[in-house]
Amino acid sequence: MEDNSIEHRKTTPLWPQANGEVERQNKSLLKRMKIAQAEGKEWKKEVRKYLVAYRSTPHTTTGVSPAELLFGRKMRTKLPELREESIESEMRDRDGEMKAKAKHYADKKRSAQESDLAPGDKVLVKQERKNKLSTPFASELYDVVTKTGNRIVVESPEGVQLMRNTTHVKKYEEVSQNPEETTPLFDVADPVEPEAEREELSSPVMTRPTRARKLPERLKDFVMT
Repeated sequence: MEDNSIEHRKTTPLWPQANGEVERQNKSLLKRMKIAQAEGKEWKKEVRKYLVAYRSTPHTTTGVSPAELLFGRKMRTKLPELREESIESEMRDRDGEMKAKAKHYADKKRSAQESDLAPGDKVLVKQERKNKLSTPFASELYDVVTKTGNRIVVESPEGVQLMRNTTHVKKYEEVSQNPEETTPLFDVADPVEPEAEREELSSPVMTRPTRARKLPERLKDFVMT
């Protein structure tokens, strides 16, 4: 990777959204394979046709085809076309602008908020659901070691470290067991009521209006008890 100037970025485990571009491409490949299976065609051949079409089609974000971004030239296809020079910096700026708009829209739709977790906090880690009685989070407490963006590293009491997304952990807050520190919701020993409460209790009770009930004409000769 160093010889080819490739930067290796590790994604968070159990969080496919961190590698969304690859996941979206896998969705398209799987869809093409399903179509080939339904039509009784060879899926390998159909996938190659799909890849040729995908690599030679200009992308809506960059305005150029993926093959042109990779090789610096357009693919030679059976369709006639006019060759135009493209500027790489403009494509990168346009790509970054479109991704920023998509991120803003997704954050607003999901009501995303910044996590307040910090190193040293006690958290509960989300566990896999095994049955209907399984709790969403495991009962074992973990300590937050590091936090970088939405990626967090937690450590168990046994020293086992896990890397998770912030949505996979929940901050643990200890509840005081001392009854003297708890504040009662209503103090029975205090007979004095606030002025606002006395006025509220003395005010008449408002009821909804009722309709006038009238006996039907066919029952006018009956004696109703």
